[in-house]
Amino acid sequence: MDEGLRAHERIRKKKDFLFLYQKGHRVKGKYFNLIYHENNLGYSRLGVVVSRKIGKAVLRNKIKRWVRELFRRNKSRIPFPMDILVVATQGIEGISWQVYREEYFRTLNRIAHREKKN
Repeated sequence: MDEGLRAHERIRKKKDFLFLYQKGHRVKGKYFNLIYHENNLGYSRLGVVVSRKIGKAVLRNKIKRWVRELFRRNKSRIPFPMDILVVATQGIEGISWQVYREEYFRTLNRIAHREKKN
């Protein structure tokens, strides 16, 4: 299994972010909102948004590293190829890696169950 995060697996273009905000399905987690939309690329892509309201640059960068790390190491848990946008919310500042990790997996499971119903 490839655990790298390649350039083509990252969402960087403004039009891709806007598309996800407009057409994506939302799942609210305790510490972040996850917006996703199925893609036809054959692989998943990730975008991360951490507002300045969350904290100073060091904290925002730490949160982004956590998100990328979980995505990178757990690509096989993503139920189908999709674009994922993780938007951090207030309250994420004081949590530990384990708590964040559990919430991430819980949110992915909710996506998988939601899509099975449809």
